[in-house]
Amino acid sequence: MKLRISPSAARAAGFVAFVAKAFLDNAVTAPSTHNGAWLCPLLALLPVLPWALCADRLRRCGRRRCGPLYAVMLALILLDGAENLSAIARSAGYLALDRVPVALLALPVCLALFWCLTKNGDAVGYAAMLWTRLAPVLLILVTALQFRHLRPDWLRPLLGSGWRAIVSGGVRTAGRALPCLAPLLLADDEAERDGRTLGLTVLLVLAAALGALLLTLHLMMTPTPLRPTQWVNRLDDLLVNGRAPLYTQLPMISAWYAGLLHLLLCEGFGAAALLQRLFPALDGRLCSALAVASIGAAYALQGTFGASDALSPWLYVVAALITALTALISLGKGGRRQCA
Repeated sequence: MKLRISPSAARAAGFVAFVAKAFLDNAVTAPSTHNGAWLCPLLALLPVLPWALCADRLRRCGRRRCGPLYAVMLALILLDGAENLSAIARSAGYLALDRVPVALLALPVCLALFWCLTKNGDAVGYAAMLWTRLAPVLLILVTALQFRHLRPDWLRPLLGSGWRAIVSGGVRTAGRALPCLAPLLLADDEAERDGRTLGLTVLLVLAAALGALLLTLHLMMTPTPLRPTQWVNRLDDLLVNGRAPLYTQLPMISAWYAGLLHLLLCEGFGAAALLQRLFPALDGRLCSALAVASIGAAYALQGTFGASDALSPWLYVVAALITALTALISLGKGGRRQCA
């Protein structure tokens, strides 16, 4: 089995995953920017866009030239995938009727992830396309139901903790967004088309704008606490904040879980496909199983060493340097026709 994904499916998958990751990171995981969180996806676009355009070109270069980049991206995906798996498991535990160990809640997610990966990359991308059609409906529904509960005054101060925190949050968001954009490196080759670069640029701009809009609506729904709160408290503010009737939270809950599952699926496919690019002799199903097992192992160990949080500020720097070196080596070896 060869793990493949078409360019259109890769871009759709990356679009939805970028929105979900930007919202997760700035609303629940690490909201250190206070009311300025809505600016982080927009600032993250500045470093993410050149990387995505470069990755879209480098996908033609082959394993020999892109091997180091594949290895680095695989490591970043495993670290970030463990964090996403943790978010899904803890979110499931939040809504569970009984007290169930979080590790047990992660097991069915891993099984579902493996089953989805065996359907190959286009299934991931087409599911994202379906999400993009449903997302506007959910967004309009959530906004309409919660409109009278929104408080624009709660957006003040607009810069939150200040420019330094916002810039730091933008770089962090960019670094954490790169793993979910890995399908751009893995898309099947296609003939040159005018406007492909413009199309990818517009797609990422829309993703950043949508992430900023979702964060803005979230900030207007609940007042931002002055002191840091626990993860479960931030999730409680997001899903069941007590300001609006419970039924109005259902669309938000649906969007939250659908977005997290797609994010994990996108990165899981990226890990499996990168593994097969590094070791072409491996079957796609075996690569999928190894990717899921590796994400699960990283999830089990992340509480021990906390690598994702420690490396968070450096994720983009490392990926950008390796990508730039790969591009320079490819062009230096006469790879312009193949990679550009």
